[in-house]
Amino acid sequence: MLSKRNHIPVVTSDSVFFGVGDEKVKMGTGECWEINNSRLHFVNNGSKIDRVHLLIDIMPNIEIGKK
Repeated sequence: MLSKRNHIPVVTSDSVFFGVGDEKVKMGTGECWEINNSRLHFVNNGSKIDRVHLLIDIMPNIEIGKK
């Protein structure tokens, strides 16, 4: 829950949208979006192609240094 989740669409379509809470966005190919994945989230793929996203979880330095 402490990490920051980033989505980078590699393969997507204009018929795909991503929702977090009440917000809906269209993520373009190659864009980087930070998503709060602790909130209710969903994706709607209205196209016939599979979507492919690169997911990167970034942990804040202060948390990495804790023992």
